[in-house]
Amino acid sequence: VRDRLMIQALDVDRAEPWLYWTVTASVGGFLARAQHIRELADAARSAESSRTILFRFAPEEHVPLIYVSANIKRLGYRAEDLLASPELWQQAVHPDDKAGVMADASNLLKGLGDYRERKFRWVKPDGSFVWVDSYLIAVRDSAHRLVALEGTIIDIGESKAAEDRIVELSRTDFLTTLPNRAAFIEQLGNAFAAAKRGGTP
Repeated sequence: VRDRLMIQALDVDRAEPWLYWTVTASVGGFLARAQHIRELADAARSAESSRTILFRFAPEEHVPLIYVSANIKRLGYRAEDLLASPELWQQAVHPDDKAGVMADASNLLKGLGDYRERKFRWVKPDGSFVWVDSYLIAVRDSAHRLVALEGTIIDIGESKAAEDRIVELSRTDFLTTLPNRAAFIEQLGNAFAAAKRGGTP
C-alpha cells in the first residue's frame, strides 16, 4: 500500500507541470482572443468615425457593389441596403457625373490603366448632394487576372465649398462685391463665342 501511495504521489508530481502549462496556455489563449476582439472593436469604431469610405466592386459590366464600409451612413445610406441592391449605388451618383464615373470603371474593366481618380457629386436619399473625392484601383491576382475594383471615397464638401468661395472672391471686386475685370473679360469672351455659334450671349 505504501509503495502504491508513493507511486501515486510521484504521478501527481509529474502531472503538476503538465497541468500548469495546460491551464497557462488556456488562460493565455483566452486573453489573446479577448485582446483580438478588443482590437477589432476599436478598428470598427475608428472606421465608423473615419471620413474615408471603403468599397469593392465585382469585375462585371454593371459594376455591382460587393462590399462597402459601415461609415457609408455618413453619406445617407446604410451598407446593408446598398449591398442588398448591388447597383443601387449608381443612383447616388449625380446624373451630370454618372457618365464619367462609369467610364472610369469601364476602362479599368477593359484593362485600360490601373487606377482612376475623380471628384463627383454624391446624391443623398433626401435629394441633397455632397462632393466626394474618389480613388478606384484594379485588383489583380498573381496571374494578372482582374478580380475586383476597390477604392475609397472621401467627403470633401467643406473643402470644395471653400475652393468655390476662393474662385468667387477672385472674380469679385473687394470693395463693391461686383464682378471684377477678370470676370468681365470672361463673360465678354463667352458672349462672343455664343455669338459665333449663332446663339444668344
